[in-house]
Amino acid sequence: MIDFTALLNRGHKLYIAKNPKPPKKRKFGKCDDCEKTTLLLEYYAPDDDLGMNLCEQCYISFLDGEGRLK
Repeated sequence: MIDFTALLNRGHKLYIAKNPKPPKKRKFGKCDDCEKTTLLLEYYAPDDDLGMNLCEQCYISFLDGEGRLK
């Protein structure tokens, strides 16, 4: 079960990722994690400069700490 604060923080991060300050379109392509072809979000790890293109499901699992990086 998830507490309210974690749910609120996850929603806030998803909102920021979907609506960046300079409006730009989301990319369409293959997810770097599950390899599904869909709309992608850019994910940048806090300690790395490398970005990954993830689908919404993989992005949420990375926010929850359940990501399965290859």
